[in-house]
Amino acid sequence: MIGCTPAPSGTTRWATPPPGPSRASRPWARSHIKQHFETNFTAEKMVIAASGAVKHAELVKMAEKAFGGVKG
Repeated sequence: MIGCTPAPSGTTRWATPPPGPSRASRPWARSHIKQHFETNFTAEKMVIAASGAVKHAELVKMAEKAFGGVKG
């Protein structure tokens, strides 16, 4: 297989389980995901970038429409 190298156990690196305790890979409850987004996806942590023929006023208007309700 292209891109697969044998791991010491004889399996490929694609078949090796992820490191860490199994509880780390359990599905999150909706409340945990919501809390994660509310904590980590806040306005002060966001960057809006543009390049090319972009009119600043139009970019600001689009950003306010898309992200105006973001807390933080």
